[in-house]
Amino acid sequence: MQIKFVKIFPYLLFYTDKLPEGFAGCANAFVVRIRPAYKDDVGLGVHEAQHILHWWYSLGFSSILYLLSKRFRLWAEVKCYKVQLEYAADRDLARRVYALRLAAHYNLGISVSEALDALGG
Repeated sequence: MQIKFVKIFPYLLFYTDKLPEGFAGCANAFVVRIRPAYKDDVGLGVHEAQHILHWWYSLGFSSILYLLSKRFRLWAEVKCYKVQLEYAADRDLARRVYALRLAAHYNLGISVSEALDALGG
């Protein structure tokens, strides 16, 4: 376990394979879990840290919104993936991969095309 900071906000970081199937990282409240195989993936780290900012900025309310609102969940994931895109070697490829993930893994009820639109160009 490590104590990290995003801006001025602390969070706990664990490297573990105890994550939902198909996910390399996961943030819950002020705890981030990343698979050990992705330990050096800076983009993934900033993606999860962005979720931590959402949590702190909302005083924890984002956790409830994320679970209950597809609209909020889409907004949150798009914000995080856009930050992650800044670290991608091939941004066009990464944008398409992230769109596929948004359409398939977050129970958003959107198409890949809609996910691409949400991520922007």
